[in-house]
Amino acid sequence: LVQLRPRAEKSERPAAGRLVQVVPTHSQTVPMIVEAYGTVAPRESLALVAEVRGQVIAIDPSFIEGGLVEAGEMLLNIDPRDYELAVRRAKVGVRQARADLDRLDQDVRNLAASIDLARSDVKLALAEVQRLKKLVGRDMTSQSALDKADRQYLTSRERLQSLENQLAVTGPNRVRLQSQLEIAQVATEQAMLNLDRCRIEAPYDAWVTQKTVETGQHVSAGQPMGSIY
Repeated sequence: LVQLRPRAEKSERPAAGRLVQVVPTHSQTVPMIVEAYGTVAPRESLALVAEVRGQVIAIDPSFIEGGLVEAGEMLLNIDPRDYELAVRRAKVGVRQARADLDRLDQDVRNLAASIDLARSDVKLALAEVQRLKKLVGRDMTSQSALDKADRQYLTSRERLQSLENQLAVTGPNRVRLQSQLEIAQVATEQAMLNLDRCRIEAPYDAWVTQKTVETGQHVSAGQPMGSIY
């Protein structure tokens, strides 16, 4: 039995993969339901308030409760005519202030030229007085001629002093006129700012939650006109 027993044969075990199921797939859009609890609040909300007074002359059709507005879109327009006139009036004030400064510069140049002439006149008058004094000492002219030359010399000095005083005053006048120019420029900037405030625009894409004005209505500065989020 030992000699005739069967011999075991060696065999290799085949590799068996995992059991899988293959199905074809297709992409599609399906709703996803998420159940949660809490309070929904807008990320940003804004109350629209008039910054200038006037009559509302235009309202964008999208500015209605529940309407969607885009960033930079004009929502309301307040009558700008009064503010356009204010801008023109302020610009006229700027031009006038600049013209006053230009006139002052010309006056300074004229005074400088007049002072040069007056100094020359003073020198000539002084030379004449000195010449007549020598002649009077030699009995070659009268005392009245010397007195007349003295008066002419004093008149020339007084005129020179008056011109120098006028030139000294131009410094404070320049400061005053420069201040007037700056005030006119500030008034122009304020007028242009008020003109820009006649247009109320959406600062970002938003939904309208409230509208409290209508076309033709007169609004005052600080009056609420609606809200967006």
